Amino acid sequence: MPNLFLLIVLGVTLLLLIVVGVYVIVHFGHPDDKNDAYLPKIVVLFGFVLAFGTVLLLPLDVANGEGFVGCVGWDDIGCGGLDMALFWEIVFWTITVTLFFVIPFTSFYYETDDFLLSSVTSDKIEKIGCGTKLKNALCWEFMVAVVIGCILFISFTFSNQTKIPVTVMTGSSVNEAATFTFPAGSPFAIDDFEDVQTSEITDAALASVNESEENIEIELTFTQFLPAILVFLGYFFFSIFAGIGLVAIPMDLIRSYIDRPVHMDAVEYANAQIKIRQRVNDLVAEGEELAKTKDEDLSSLGFWERRKKSNETSAQLKQFKKNVYLLEEDYDVLKLAKNYHSRFGVLFYPLKLALGVISGLISLLW
Repeated sequence: MPNLFLLIVLGVTLLLLIVVGVYVIVHFGHPDDKNDAYLPKIVVLFGFVLAFGTVLLLPLDVANGEGFVGCVGWDDIGCGGLDMALFWEIVFWTITVTLFFVIPFTSFYYETDDFLLSSVTSDKIEKIGCGTKLKNALCWEFMVAVVIGCILFISFTFSNQTKIPVTVMTGSSVNEAATFTFPAGSPFAIDDFEDVQTSEITDAALASVNESEENIEIELTFTQFLPAILVFLGYFFFSIFAGIGLVAIPMDLIRSYIDRPVHMDAVEYANAQIKIRQRVNDLVAEGEELAKTKDEDLSSLGFWERRKKSNETSAQLKQFKKNVYLLEEDYDVLKLAKNYHSRFGVLFYPLKLALGVISGLISLLW
């Protein structure tokens, strides 16, 4: 029977992960998505709980007593009674489905607006509905599923065996070692070890005179293969993003100090507002020009000319989005500048600079 204490700890931990996940999403969520985009938020929350829950399964496994072979059934005193093998199988299958299907589909569905807006003219924008977004997201997800399916199929076909290193001890004479015979025709079970005495194991070891290292090949099931491929992919992406983070964190901290808000008097603040307003007007005009460009009839052009025109429009749209992002960032800095010292104090950004220098040194010495 499962241990009641472990069940309580499991439930409380799950509840805490959900509460922390909701807090993180609410705190760091974009204001424009405050009462919108519930599906991506639910997926993010589920991914948060799944990621941290997977890590916390390790101490749960230890507390459940899985390191002791008696927990299989013949000596389960002090064991938690939880079927951790089933737990791990459920978790790894959930990670696989979430990573390769749920998250990509949600991302495609949520970002379909940008894709469709860059592909249709303004007079068709109002016709974009849930059905069109769902169809587009499913098409992209189907392509992802085909690619992932091929990778998993090829990997499992050619890498579905594992080698376990063992030490083979060979005695000079079988009669010199203690023997243990299993019932003929009966499968081996852990319970069969119960009557083996320590003296018998010692006698068998003393009778052995030759040792050799060999590998036992075991064919894996697909469920057993999943942790291996997930760990490989995780290590691959970790090596990439960890390297990026080692560079990005010091740069972001130092850049935050360089672009820090400075205190402005009323005149300086008014002039900065005028400059921000002018940039807004310029971007509005640029956006209207982009809309006119997208509305142009390209049917009379050849294939390569249409493709070239489409690529140019796409590049202009990306640059426009970048300028909008920079404008929003500068506007946020301007809002902070008026009450900078009263809100942050004089040591907030110098502390960021110090942390940036320290993290930069750590990255160089990594």
